[in-house]
Amino acid sequence: MSTPAVAAGLIPIRLAGPTGPAPADAVELHLVDPSRTDTWSGQPRQVMLTVTYPAADVRDRATQPWLPSGAERALKARFGGAVDSYALPETHSADRPPVRPVLLHSPG
Repeated sequence: MSTPAVAAGLIPIRLAGPTGPAPADAVELHLVDPSRTDTWSGQPRQVMLTVTYPAADVRDRATQPWLPSGAERALKARFGGAVDSYALPETHSADRPPVRPVLLHSPG
């Protein structure tokens, strides 16, 4: 398999494919709770969240990266050359396709 990553001499990382019958979509959320203080930073509590759900149609939609650009930069800054030779993968989730109805049920 020849990809731009392989042509650039990078080692590709591949993720396992989805196992369900429907294509997948994901949306990233940056949540901030100003009423709670993070004990490490002293700033309002922040959480990055990725919600994955069944999609109705993913044709002509780009896939999402495995790591958001900020997380990829932080990973490379923390581990430097240890990850520079790897091509980080794309996920199997499309970028905001039409939503398929989902029922969430929590007994009790």
